[in-house]
Amino acid sequence: MLFYAIVKQQKEISFSLDPVVDDLLSEEIIAMGPALPLSCWQDIFPANMENGQWLQAKDHFRKKISQRLKKTGIPQEFVQLDLRKAFPPQKWLAHQAILDHQALARSFADKIRNRQLFEGQMKSLAADMGLTVSEIIVLAQQAVHLGLAEWVAAISRKGGQWRCTRCGETDLESWPGIYGISRTCPHCLALGALSSQQAVLRWTSMDTSGSGKKEMTGKKQTIPGAILPFQLTRAQEKAVQELRLIDKNMKTGQVKEALVWAACGAGKTEVVFEVIAQALAEGERVLYATPRRDVVHDTAQRSQQAFPEQDTQILSGDLPRSFRQAGLVTATTHQVYHYYQAFDLVILDEMDAFPYYGNKALEYGIRQAMKPGARIINLTATPSPEIRKKVQSGQVFLVRLPARHHRKPLPVPVLLKSKGLSMRTGSIEEQVRLELSRLRANGPVLVFVPVIDLVPKIINQLQVSFKGSKVGGSWSSDPDRQQKTQIFLKGEYDFFVSTSILERGVTLNGLQVMVLFADHPVFDERSLVQMAGRAGRTLERPEGKVIFSGLTLTKAMKEAVEWIEEQNEIARREGLVD
Repeated sequence: MLFYAIVKQQKEISFSLDPVVDDLLSEEIIAMGPALPLSCWQDIFPANMENGQWLQAKDHFRKKISQRLKKTGIPQEFVQLDLRKAFPPQKWLAHQAILDHQALARSFADKIRNRQLFEGQMKSLAADMGLTVSEIIVLAQQAVHLGLAEWVAAISRKGGQWRCTRCGETDLESWPGIYGISRTCPHCLALGALSSQQAVLRWTSMDTSGSGKKEMTGKKQTIPGAILPFQLTRAQEKAVQELRLIDKNMKTGQVKEALVWAACGAGKTEVVFEVIAQALAEGERVLYATPRRDVVHDTAQRSQQAFPEQDTQILSGDLPRSFRQAGLVTATTHQVYHYYQAFDLVILDEMDAFPYYGNKALEYGIRQAMKPGARIINLTATPSPEIRKKVQSGQVFLVRLPARHHRKPLPVPVLLKSKGLSMRTGSIEEQVRLELSRLRANGPVLVFVPVIDLVPKIINQLQVSFKGSKVGGSWSSDPDRQQKTQIFLKGEYDFFVSTSILERGVTLNGLQVMVLFADHPVFDERSLVQMAGRAGRTLERPEGKVIFSGLTLTKAMKEAVEWIEEQNEIARREGLVD
């Protein structure tokens, strides 16, 4: 995308993708060339330049910019353009027809409100509106001219450091281009290539109607509380009351972040529905974000049942891109990159899960999607050390949800030191076989292993040891993973061997859990807690068993047990378990 320098009213300097639009909308502009990527213009223009300098010393200023162009490797002069000669009459007539179409401008503004429109998305938006990409550019430049949006370089330099606008990463790849050295961001490549030669259209107005009239807040709506297909447990009701009070304090206080620390299977999602309902009733926009696609679709279905009158939107990458607006958006953390200062309340579910945890780029996207002063509520059964420290220092509010709906304590893992385990052969000793047999007597057994190559080895060991049993397994890159998992969730396997891909989102009646090589460094206390959390989740079979087996008993194994025992102790103390 190539921009021209525009001088408005003999002093105000900006950059335009289509100066014909600015000329048609302004009484007087001066367009300057050559056409360059926005990042080049921002790099060439003096950082301390004031708009008034143009009026004070036009010739000196032109020479200075021309010198900078040559220094950058662009052998062209900074010159004034005669727009009527530079662009054909048909372009002026076509542009005027679009600019006269006010309903089209309102529709465009509504679709890009609180979004970042990347160059690669313009074709999708054009198809959505039944227009050409050229017509979308006219509407985009009109929005910029009216102050509703702005152009920003997709990758820009500030203070000598290049940064990706989409994900915030600074570790970029460089390559020689016709406009000098260019940069590409490899970190968010999955969402489309982004380079310093591209620009992003970013909505900046507080307008909520799409008409150009600026309003500071949304309108309050009549939205009832969440409609749930079941009654909340006493533990959930207590958490809801605490969270309501905390959200009220976050709206007016300095602390804008909260953590709901729940036991696995305690129903943390339903706890935030009442807070979401209140936010929607006050005209706020809400984002429910999670790293996992399956959680997006599950939560979206539950939220549509809870808020049947509310317009909701699902963004998971599995569905066609939609540019419509919604008060409640459920999205993967990768899809949140498309928003800019859009949400008043963000619910971040499983904030410790892959690929979000430890990913600064995804965290950058979440923060960028939040309005100034927005609140964020984190949901997890296994909070990270970082957020636990923030809780201790008073930077984050804390709500505990320690009990499941069936009022039974969480299964506490049994630690088993097994000297006969072998990573090389996958062999397991007699004591482990005996424990697996006892587990199978009580229900299907989910066997976790730390690395992929152990899955077929353990499957083979189980098939030899338990002849006649149905044994299966899967891993992240298994092409039949989805099909096998569905069969497992129907209870059709006696033993199912898996890596950590099934440590979350699995509920199966009567499920028992064995973690082999639990002392492996890939298993920290949080992953072990999640694995243990697969047992005892249903009302029909609330008392599953969990075994952590390893060559040694590690700190992580012991801390996982302590975490679960602490949840049970809090639940007992508060009368939340029988």
